[in-house]
Amino acid sequence: MSVFQFKYFSVNQSRSALKVGTDAMVLGTLISTDHKRFGLDIGSGTGVLSLMVAQKNAEIRIDAVELELESYSDCTENFTNSPWRNRLNAIPLDFLELKTEKKYDLIFTNPPFFENSQENKGIAKTMARHTKSLPLDLLFKKVSKILDTAGSFWIILPFSTEKRAIHLANSVGLILIDKCTIEGKPAQAVRIVLHFQQVTKDESTHANTHTFLIRNADNSYSEQYKEATAEFHNREV
Repeated sequence: MSVFQFKYFSVNQSRSALKVGTDAMVLGTLISTDHKRFGLDIGSGTGVLSLMVAQKNAEIRIDAVELELESYSDCTENFTNSPWRNRLNAIPLDFLELKTEKKYDLIFTNPPFFENSQENKGIAKTMARHTKSLPLDLLFKKVSKILDTAGSFWIILPFSTEKRAIHLANSVGLILIDKCTIEGKPAQAVRIVLHFQQVTKDESTHANTHTFLIRNADNSYSEQYKEATAEFHNREV
């Protein structure tokens, strides 16, 4: 599907290596945007996460950084065609090379992973799917430097990387606030959504924990998924 139609916007994904998927849908619904003003989308791809966040928050302005030029082209087009074009800014750049004096109060990413899997033949898919293009340790280190003291960082990762990701975040002064285990089907954890903030002196180390079920045992979408995505999908799922 070259164009993914949402309720209030559309996503052209004809050039991007990776298409709109469940990971983006789940992360986009879980990100809390309350009182946020300056957002950063790391590895924006088609821009779908930025568009979802812009729909949820009528004030936020978002920079979306994307290294792969085909995806950047889709992202730019999707921003231009959206109702929030004046608040969305696509940047063709490697996030690790981003130089900015800004402090963002909302940073989010659906990053490359599958570090140990067999590489895809296509260069674009290799970049998008493999951690070597954005190592987790460097990601957290960079985020910690540009995240506002009252800001939030949201990330979705394979469930198996949970402990390592939390350890890396803690090592650069980020503390876990929320943890949501994503189940593809009941009792089948496939992803983890982690929400971090900067460590403060009076910050509690106890994180809120949740579970998000995508599909029921019969492969139909769960009521939780339907309700969470209702304001984005343009038809019943």
